[in-house]
Amino acid sequence: MLRRELSLPVAIGIIVVVLLLVVAIFWRKASPPTEAVLQKWAPHPQQQQMQRR
Repeated sequence: MLRRELSLPVAIGIIVVVLLLVVAIFWRKASPPTEAVLQKWAPHPQQQQMQRR
């Protein structure tokens, strides 16, 4: 199916881009409230943002 001419890094890059597009589309379709998601994943999102910087 895939041509042997394609180099491995190029093939990996294409796969990563396609996966990101699919994830973005599903994320927009679901469109969960960002604040609620942050509260579920992290009890204190503001403190984590300060620690990262």
